Amino acid sequence: MFKITFYTDKANSNKEGFAPIKVNISLDYKDISKTIGRVKPRHWNKSKQRVSPPRPHEKENDHAVINATLDKYETDAESYFRKCEVEKIHIPHAIVKDYLKGQVINFTPPVKKDLWEAYEEFLKIGEIERANNTNKNRKTIKNYLKIFETETGYQMTFDSIDMAFFDKLKEHVLVTKSHGYNYLSSITDKFKAFMSWSLGRDYHTNTIYKKFSAPEKEGSIIHLTFPELQHLINFTFENKKLQKARDFYCFGCMTGLRYCDL
Repeated sequence: MFKITFYTDKANSNKEGFAPIKVNISLDYKDISKTIGRVKPRHWNKSKQRVSPPRPHEKENDHAVINATLDKYETDAESYFRKCEVEKIHIPHAIVKDYLKGQVINFTPPVKKDLWEAYEEFLKIGEIERANNTNKNRKTIKNYLKIFETETGYQMTFDSIDMAFFDKLKEHVLVTKSHGYNYLSSITDKFKAFMSWSLGRDYHTNTIYKKFSAPEKEGSIIHLTFPELQHLINFTFENKKLQKARDFYCFGCMTGLRYCDL
């Protein structure tokens, strides 16, 4: 925790008898100081750490101006380092030295984007980082969510992504559109990936999406009966491409070879 104090450095008074006014910032029991003005030591109030008004017979010592400067310096410093704590910025001595030199951190607020703007950025960056099939799947999921929003009237924003949204999404996928459960699982995983990505960029602070769960289920194995396979083998296709595809498929069924092996 930091502490700011002011004092006079009498040992370094100039020929006119004015001593430097020092601002001292203490951090982790280490002091860092800087000169921010001068005053005659007899006008310095040590307990208040401010300049006292001159006596009636003395010249004006600009106490009001100097004290206003010290007040502002103290207020600004406390506000700055409190902001560092709020932003969870570690405050090493280098930051204190920079502050005393007038070099401060620019607390620029993060650029806010709505959900769909962020989604477009997510897809665009994915075109650089991900494989084509992954990007196609991401775009398909995004298109489905747009359909969901249109058909249900549920406006999707970062703040509206909650358990009520997820319940409505499940109903739309499984009941309205009659998709399989694993399609819901795919949508959930891809959407959570987008929400995590946008959270990392400070586009939102909503973490309810982490509770969404739709684990993939093992699908039913669909296969041909032997009579169905025989029927397919003996079927006459007019299209040579279909005939060739049938030959590959049936040969694979009879031999157990994978398509890439064929």
